[in-house]
Amino acid sequence: MDLSRALRNGLLPAEALLRARELGVCPRCCLRFADIDDSDVYACPEETLVDAVYEFAKESGVLEFEPLEVAGCTCCVGVLNGAFHEKILANVQQLVEKADYDVTAFSLNIKLPSVVLLREYALLKFLRSEVDNFPRKTPFDMKDVLKSSLAPSISRMLKTAECANGKEFAVLIDIKHDESADEVRQIPAIKKQLEGTRKRGRGPPPVFDGFGAVSRALAALTIMPETIKSPPPRLTTAPEAVTTFERDSVYMQGRYLKFQRGLSQTPWVLDGERMGESSVEECIGDSALPFFRGAGYKFHTAGREDVDVRMLGNGRPFILEILDAKKAYLDQAEYDRIQKTVNDVNNGAVKIIQVKSSTKDYFAGLQAGADSKKKTYCCVVWSEGVLAPEAIAKIDAIQDLTIQQQTPIRVLHRRTQMMRPKIIHAAKCEVLNKHYMLLRLTTSAGTYVKEFVHGDRGRTNPNVASILGCDADIIQLDVESLIDAQ
Repeated sequence: MDLSRALRNGLLPAEALLRARELGVCPRCCLRFADIDDSDVYACPEETLVDAVYEFAKESGVLEFEPLEVAGCTCCVGVLNGAFHEKILANVQQLVEKADYDVTAFSLNIKLPSVVLLREYALLKFLRSEVDNFPRKTPFDMKDVLKSSLAPSISRMLKTAECANGKEFAVLIDIKHDESADEVRQIPAIKKQLEGTRKRGRGPPPVFDGFGAVSRALAALTIMPETIKSPPPRLTTAPEAVTTFERDSVYMQGRYLKFQRGLSQTPWVLDGERMGESSVEECIGDSALPFFRGAGYKFHTAGREDVDVRMLGNGRPFILEILDAKKAYLDQAEYDRIQKTVNDVNNGAVKIIQVKSSTKDYFAGLQAGADSKKKTYCCVVWSEGVLAPEAIAKIDAIQDLTIQQQTPIRVLHRRTQMMRPKIIHAAKCEVLNKHYMLLRLTTSAGTYVKEFVHGDRGRTNPNVASILGCDADIIQLDVESLIDAQ
């Protein structure tokens, strides 16, 4: 890259460049003021940039120009300094070696200290008033310069992953400069905002760093307040950066069958005490998590069954959301191994089927469709009175019967009290003896089947007990299938 040619083609004359350097502006900010947008130029080493600026000045006849290095840029506060970039890259390398993520593409998200907006504003106001023909065009974006300097090296560290916006893996760089941070308080709108916070009794934050708020406040200025120093003073300290990695959740979908009664769907804690040794969530998640090398997981399902109810038939759709997965790209053979591992470990209590990679879209559909499906149940029902053929015939004749269910007493502590209409699409009885029968039901999703049988003290109407004309209750209940489930 011919830096001299880039400077000659830029908008910044040598005299303006000299004045900016005298005020403590770094070479990369000088290139920004010249509206040079070539990322290869900004990626050059500091010494190369300084020498190129010096040669450009000599060619332009500015003989008093010295190739000095600026310790702390009065504009970018050192954000564009090469030594600072090396510190950031060293931190990234440490994170890469420690976590060992598999990455195909990443986004580079940089948070700059808001004071750079104020300093650039004040510096340009001064230079444009003092130097003839100083460019009026908005300088090339500071964040873009920083990205162009860091992205190639980070890409190599992540095994040539592509840097692109909106990717599921993000490198987050949060930059602060404590020495200059309080300067933004001198902007009238920011000062007023902080004083309002103080009057409400909460007190201002230790450091105000609202990038958007500062940008809007500067855009609203009509005159430069005397409290804002123009040009900005020189600095004695470098900025600091905190670098972190952030990966979007990885989703695994499947269907689970539960064959063991007494196993809750999720960990069951009552009054601070753990109830039961395990749960469906843990049976699946604890075995699957190591395959992704994740930090944790969340378990999502299309509805739930009670702890004493088995989930049979085609199973219940679920999604396992893996948090901060170091390994995100599994092929189907690996998902097959997850399925086999879960099924082998749980000794027939829980089984999973149709396991594969999933997406956010499937997750959204799972949640939206949980209450819009039909379900079939099989239950053993006890009747206090002798089961009469006439009553059995009435139950068998049920077709699309709308029932009214108030929130059951047993779940009032966690569900809103309200009346819910539900539909019993079909019912079929098989009498076992005088007081017991096998009852198969097809219902709308969300129907409380136990309450439909015993009536819940009149809170569900009509109900099986009212049809039989005596008390009735469920002894055992199974979910046999979910119809049209995802």
